Amino acid sequence: MNNLLKEFNFIKHTNKAVFVMLIIHLILLFIQTVYLSFYSSMTHDYSCYYNAANQWLKGSSLYSSCFVYLPQSAIFFIPISILPPQLFLIIWKIILIIALYSSLFKILEIFKITERKKLFMFFGITLLVAQGPFTQGQADILMISCMIFAIAAWHDEKYTKCAFLLCFSVFLDPLSIVFMGLMFLFHRQLQFRIICFSLFFILFPYIISKANYVNQEYIELILRYRLLSTSEFPHVFNLFFLFTNSNISDYTQFIVRLTFSILTILFSWQVKKKIDKRLFPFFLYVVSSLYMLLFNPHVESHHSLILIVVILPFIISQMKTINTPLSLIFISNLFLYIWQRIFLNSMLQPIPVLIVCAASFYLLKSIRHYGNEKI
Repeated sequence: MNNLLKEFNFIKHTNKAVFVMLIIHLILLFIQTVYLSFYSSMTHDYSCYYNAANQWLKGSSLYSSCFVYLPQSAIFFIPISILPPQLFLIIWKIILIIALYSSLFKILEIFKITERKKLFMFFGITLLVAQGPFTQGQADILMISCMIFAIAAWHDEKYTKCAFLLCFSVFLDPLSIVFMGLMFLFHRQLQFRIICFSLFFILFPYIISKANYVNQEYIELILRYRLLSTSEFPHVFNLFFLFTNSNISDYTQFIVRLTFSILTILFSWQVKKKIDKRLFPFFLYVVSSLYMLLFNPHVESHHSLILIVVILPFIISQMKTINTPLSLIFISNLFLYIWQRIFLNSMLQPIPVLIVCAASFYLLKSIRHYGNEKI
């Protein structure tokens, strides 16, 4: 918290425009929080997390309503779920604000972005995209923060801390499992630690609850995940349905996902040989985010924040070495995320992801030498 205040103080004295923007953002979040707490019924993921934690305390099913996360996620919310709903919402929103701003300042520190215009662009786009998860109270923000600080810990050779944060992010929100899996495959220092922490998180519910109840919740979770791939989520298979009005069978979807999983691993293996090792975790973060946005059966439009918080600072910091048209392609796609979320069918989300994915191949020749200068 002290480091966060120092960063705000530094911005205040070095970049007035960015500081004013951040203050306005925090004021708007405060107004929104007060409204949701006292003048509106608790909605969206706030109620899902709150109810799930209380369901666990009662020994009732977690998956009878909107909750789709691991049991460990419900347990995480127990300490604040004993509070009144309004206070729960306020505390959870404060946690999300601290998590997001801490991770954004950490990203700026790693990529050494200090120029005023670049800072304004970074915060302006990122905070706008983050507004959806903030409003809904999504745990994605805390998950993103854990992944970014895991990368920072890896850079500092704090491998135990890195492994813990990776595992915690997965059990908080399984969207990060692809990133953890890639980090596990390509970094031997993390493998034993990730196995140990994963076993701890898996077995922890048995310590605080009855074994039969925990077994029942794990079974219900598996059954719930089998039903998540519906026509309402904007993954690449539903984009195919949108334009052709034809469904792709579950078996075909599984084969496609498996094929691209293998290709992602092979591609990452080749890239590892060509780029600075300090930059490689960021590459794994980006490629895992792209895979998740395209193939995750429960992907939603606000999940684009996961990709943007890392790929945007890389683009901004490279603007002098990457040609301007390519930079504009990336940035226009970030706005397309926002545009299609507000005005268009959310099923169009895979289109900008595919464009970013294609342009990323071109970026590789710049990435090779990037680490030597920036990180």
